[in-house]
Amino acid sequence: MFNKKKYALEVQTELKTIASQMLQDWGRANVDLLGWDVEHTDDNYVDSEIWFGNDYIYSSEEKEPGVWVEYTRSIICVTELREKEHGLYEVTVKVHLPGDDGVHEKYFKGEYLFNEINPLDTANGYPDALYEAYIYFAENTEFSYSEKLSYLTGAMWEFVSCFEDFCRLDCNEILGKFAKADVVATY
Repeated sequence: MFNKKKYALEVQTELKTIASQMLQDWGRANVDLLGWDVEHTDDNYVDSEIWFGNDYIYSSEEKEPGVWVEYTRSIICVTELREKEHGLYEVTVKVHLPGDDGVHEKYFKGEYLFNEINPLDTANGYPDALYEAYIYFAENTEFSYSEKLSYLTGAMWEFVSCFEDFCRLDCNEILGKFAKADVVATY
């Protein structure tokens, strides 16, 4: 039941950029050997402050003089990961656009096969629902390319951190491997 990721083709450049940055930052992979020719610049570099939080400040309020509270929400987030049977999960990803009151809140669903015997097997990459959500987000926001990549990376981390086996790993390593798996799977 291996899915070649129809939506991964649409985000091929983004995946190559994210994977090469993460694998390069991890320091144990020569990204030049991938042959992707990705040059990292300010315009495409993933902002760790965004991807670690994957949050957008949508309002702030002064609770008392000089004391402000900021309210944030994840723009792209995994809202449900429901186990079915034989390692199959149903994944629900939500996109909540900035400045939106929930009117354009949109959900994407898909199935994901998790290899319970070898959890470090990243051959299945990410679920299509994550890419569908990202494509919707990218088409409906005015963020810079770098910011869009950062929010996608945040959503990727949020997905892998749902699985206990991945939480204890170096985040750059696991994100890089997953994104690389999807790039390779679409060739």
